[in-house]
Amino acid sequence: MKKTLSLVLSALILILALLPAFPMDAKAADSSDYYWPVPGFYRLSGAYTGNGDNDHRGIDISSSGIADATVYAAKSGTVYKSYNGCPHVHASGYAVDCKCWCNFSMGNFVWIQHDDGTGARYMHLKKDSGIPAEGTRVEQGDPIGKVGSSGYSSGYHLHFEILENYRDNRSQINTNPTDSRHSGATGKSCMSYCYDLIAIDRYPSAVVVEITNKEGTKIYDRPCSEQTDEKAEVIGYLDKGENVMTMELVLNKVGNYWYRIEYNNTDAYVWAPHTRYVDTSSGIWHKSGGKETTDYLPYGKYWDVTWKVSSSLRMNKISAYIIRNSDGQVMYNPSVDIDTTSYQMGGDKIDYGLKYDKLPRGSYTLIIRAEAQNYYWQKGVNKTTMVYIPVYWAFEII
Repeated sequence: MKKTLSLVLSALILILALLPAFPMDAKAADSSDYYWPVPGFYRLSGAYTGNGDNDHRGIDISSSGIADATVYAAKSGTVYKSYNGCPHVHASGYAVDCKCWCNFSMGNFVWIQHDDGTGARYMHLKKDSGIPAEGTRVEQGDPIGKVGSSGYSSGYHLHFEILENYRDNRSQINTNPTDSRHSGATGKSCMSYCYDLIAIDRYPSAVVVEITNKEGTKIYDRPCSEQTDEKAEVIGYLDKGENVMTMELVLNKVGNYWYRIEYNNTDAYVWAPHTRYVDTSSGIWHKSGGKETTDYLPYGKYWDVTWKVSSSLRMNKISAYIIRNSDGQVMYNPSVDIDTTSYQMGGDKIDYGLKYDKLPRGSYTLIIRAEAQNYYWQKGVNKTTMVYIPVYWAFEII
């Protein structure tokens, strides 16, 4: 007869949340928090003029060297429509009739439905450049293609527009940027963007850091640039010597490292070079279930061992040990290498490797060990291995 030992552990750390909203002086005033879709390229060859029949209903971004540049999702959502069937050539190769220009002039494109009901369209993309299929979930900052010149286009550029209603392709709002770095075509400015925020790396981080900058450090609502950005709002301060627990280490597009922290019950950011690593944070592990008192198991019986390991840190290894108490000999030591935040045990390598039915009579201890990677910044990214032993169970085979 089987008896199931249910051993459950979990590590509870908040996952990365997307950033707070940008103020936006536009018709869809609640549709905010947009990233610049082509970081590093700011020249406009066409401005938004309106959403009438004869208007240019978005902006054209066409800086020198923009060909094949990666296009990023300006906001999170689901791909409503996309197209990837246009050859990668300019419109001059098509017939004069507008309807003959590939995909009704738009070329290869992505149309995203944002979570708040607004939408965005990205046109003239390069064919076969990673354009996501309809129904695909994309997060803010995810790559969605490369700049091309498909459809009705005279050269490499991205046509970008924002829709007040994602279903209505005539509901475009003023997308012209307010930032002074833009040159070329201009129109009435409206939109605020975070240009340098696109996170190219995110590291799980649950450490305690101390503020070392002599003037203390500012707390920002987003990590747009090194220490300040005209679109990043200062929401608080930390004095030199104060300790704070981190939630994530973020590398932005321009190579700056920030810690994500919790401040007044919301996500906030401090510049990593203003801190020093103190210790791994405490209280981030939580265990529930399982037996940790001496028990008596029948000799020669097979026992299932099942549990679930979960963590927002990326775990790299789960190990189990059965140790004979009389001499400390390790009887069985199954382990599994993983790269995940959640792992369900039972019927796997570890379960089968703990051979209770093969143990001689005697007194034993079962130890379960979980490893996860934790990161901190100290003149660069450093990694430390966190080890947790949630189960230390003594039992006897009788």
